[in-house]
Amino acid sequence: INAEYMGGSPYRLLWRSTHQNGGLSLRRKSKMIQSLQNLQHNSSILNEDKFFSLVASKAGLVKVPSQAVAKKFGVETTFYEYPCGIHKPWAYLRPKHMSVLRRSCPEVRNLFRQ
Repeated sequence: INAEYMGGSPYRLLWRSTHQNGGLSLRRKSKMIQSLQNLQHNSSILNEDKFFSLVASKAGLVKVPSQAVAKKFGVETTFYEYPCGIHKPWAYLRPKHMSVLRRSCPEVRNLFRQ
C-alpha cells in the first residue's frame, strides 16, 4: 500500500473530504514531521488525525489510501467484515454489523461484553 498515513474507517465530513481515524493508524514518521514543519496546526481546533488525513494530504505532503483500502484496514464508523483491526466500532455500527464482526473477528469479544 502506497500510503504515508492510513487510519481506520474513513467517513465523509461536511466539507466533502475523507477523514481517517487516528485511533488505529499507521504513519510514516518523517512525513508527519514534515507536515508539522510546513503547515500550521492548532490542536485546539483540529485533532491530529484530521490534520494529517485532511489538511496534510490535501496539501500534497502525505499520501493517504483510497476509502476502499482504508475501510479494510480499520473499522470504526464504516463496516467491513474482515478488517485488519478495529477502533471503537460499537459506538458507531449497527448491532447486526457488530454481530458479524464478533463472528469474523472473535477477538472483538475480548474488548467488550455486549
